[in-house]
Amino acid sequence: MACCPKSVIAEILKAKGTIKSVYFVACGGSYAGLHPGKYFLESESKELKVDHYSSNEFCHATPKSLGEHSIVITQSASGNTPETVKAAEIAQKAGAASIVITNKPDSPLAQNGDYVLVPEKGSTANSGQGYSLKLAVEILNQTEGYENYDEMYNGFDRIDKIVGNATQFIAPRAEKWAKMYKDEKLIYTMGSGSAHSVAYSFAICLLMEMQWINSSAIHSGEYFHGPFEITDRETPFIVFMSEGRTRPLDQRA
Repeated sequence: MACCPKSVIAEILKAKGTIKSVYFVACGGSYAGLHPGKYFLESESKELKVDHYSSNEFCHATPKSLGEHSIVITQSASGNTPETVKAAEIAQKAGAASIVITNKPDSPLAQNGDYVLVPEKGSTANSGQGYSLKLAVEILNQTEGYENYDEMYNGFDRIDKIVGNATQFIAPRAEKWAKMYKDEKLIYTMGSGSAHSVAYSFAICLLMEMQWINSSAIHSGEYFHGPFEITDRETPFIVFMSEGRTRPLDQRA
């Protein structure tokens, strides 16, 4: 069994010859964690069909294009999310290559994976989200070529230190903001591009699930098509400002 994204994709291509479709499938925070890979591959590939499914939807509305020339990437930290386990099982039965990202290599999900990647604790580059993006980069580079491949991996090599420094820099301001708004009953989140998944996971996992604060994730491009009408000085928004091509959407909102 291959141990890293590069060798995983190389083995799949050797066995299948071609890849026609790639599906990213998970629930909750894991669903959001797969989004950067999907967003990158969908934006950069000229030939591949790419989609992102909530696990149970994948099970009940399985795409017709799923087959032996497909890759299905699933993720669950515990490895026992029932819908995701079922999705990986469906992928294998369809003849697709099943890649699993989980903290538990002996879990039910891992048992339905042809390849299992275990995230490294404390690492951004080799987190579930990092593996999602690395897999997408490898799929693109090994099927169509990617001119920024070396630069991308240079970024992976530096990202852990960058995130560590950024965390230390922002922590005092984040703590101050949290104390100011700790009693709020409703906090909206907003983002675009690959950062929209961060807004989504922050809303449903960190605010709603963990702190019982009502929330909703809004795409920045949709802000002026409804949410603007309920905006006032008393309603808090957290905007995850993108550094990519969709930053103007966030700035306008």
